[in-house]
Amino acid sequence: SRKRRGVRWWLAVGLAALVAAAASYAGKAAWDTKQALVAYGGQQRAVEASLQNARSQGFTNEDLRPILERRDSITGTSAPSWPLDRASFYEHQSAQLAQLRQDLKTHLPQVVAGVKGTVTQQAAGLQTLLRQNQEEGGDVGPLQSRLDTVTKALPPAGTIRQVRELQGQLQQLSTDVNTQSAQLKQERDLIQPAAAALLAQNQDVDALRAQGTSALSAARDDATVAAYEAKAGRFKPVDTLMAAVSRLEFYSTKLQAPDREGTAFAAAAEQRYGKQIHDQLVQNLGPQHVIVSFQSQRASFYENGRQVQSTLVTTGPRGDTAFGTDFGPMRVLRKAHPWKMHSPWPQGSPYWYPDTVVQWTVFFTNSGEAFHDANWQPDSTLGPGSQYTEGTRSHGCIHMPWSGNDLAQWLYNWAQVGTPVDVVPGSGQPVADQLGLMTTDDHGNPLHPA
Repeated sequence: SRKRRGVRWWLAVGLAALVAAAASYAGKAAWDTKQALVAYGGQQRAVEASLQNARSQGFTNEDLRPILERRDSITGTSAPSWPLDRASFYEHQSAQLAQLRQDLKTHLPQVVAGVKGTVTQQAAGLQTLLRQNQEEGGDVGPLQSRLDTVTKALPPAGTIRQVRELQGQLQQLSTDVNTQSAQLKQERDLIQPAAAALLAQNQDVDALRAQGTSALSAARDDATVAAYEAKAGRFKPVDTLMAAVSRLEFYSTKLQAPDREGTAFAAAAEQRYGKQIHDQLVQNLGPQHVIVSFQSQRASFYENGRQVQSTLVTTGPRGDTAFGTDFGPMRVLRKAHPWKMHSPWPQGSPYWYPDTVVQWTVFFTNSGEAFHDANWQPDSTLGPGSQYTEGTRSHGCIHMPWSGNDLAQWLYNWAQVGTPVDVVPGSGQPVADQLGLMTTDDHGNPLHPA
């Protein structure tokens, strides 16, 4: 009937409208999904760019781990199977990635601050260890300087690369400081048996102290020769030798310990480091070398690190004026046989002397100071004190034995031109004090020639 046909028509029209509406909605959903997916992809690329930028600044994946884990969690979530839910899903993911980028900006300064805090703690620990090493006699000066450089540069360091560079320096410094600590312990372990041996030989604290003081004085004089030679550029390993001197001086203060055990340990240490200093000195002397101690008035002659002769001599007073024997790193300049000495002072001067002929002369300054025989002085008067005695002291030369075993002639034949000659105070005082008494320049030229 007509009525039934009308109903069917309206049903068809409604169904068509519903289909059209559904198709329209599905189309819009697909468009929204596409747009959301494009935005999501853009956020992914932006996050990766931010991460890459962080890496280029020096941040590691470990630094970025919280951000990377969140990124992986976000991007690893699968899209819903129902198409109409996908647009909102991608929009939500995009929002999370955008927030992640903001969190990354906050995270990076926190990483820098955290590493700075770690470095600060490490520096404090090293400072404590350095203080302990110093108390054990370690030469911590260079290590302390390196630590100070790091701690000074840390506060203004603003980038992770700058902070990590300082952390790397601190790690190397830590290795060096701990190595020094181990070496100091090893040194203590080596000194202890020697200290026990000294105690077994002598229980008297004054005698133990005297043994240590004797070793200290001899070592200071040896080190002074090395320091003089270093001034002239003839002793290369002076830094190594002076490291032993530093240990020597540290234990010199321990010689005053009130107890026998402490004094014996200090004395054993002085003997140990004194031997190291002496061995390093003689091993680095040239083929020939002459060392004159002013205080003991003794000349010692070395050949390839071995002492071949030693004798008492007579010098003049210290050459801080025109009248005296110079202290410094000199060398054999020339030889003469025989030689007429002519006074550089006019007759009437208290320093004037008549023309005098000597047989064997070895000059070591350009102002006329020389080793030579002195037949007017008995060999028995050579030695300590003769440098001050009227009638025996020289005007700057060094008198050698001449009667019996004629060492003046021996020296003339033995010494080659260029042989180093060091005249040192030989007072047993610290090296710096004896260096301060030099009366030549670094090349052995007298500062107050006659």
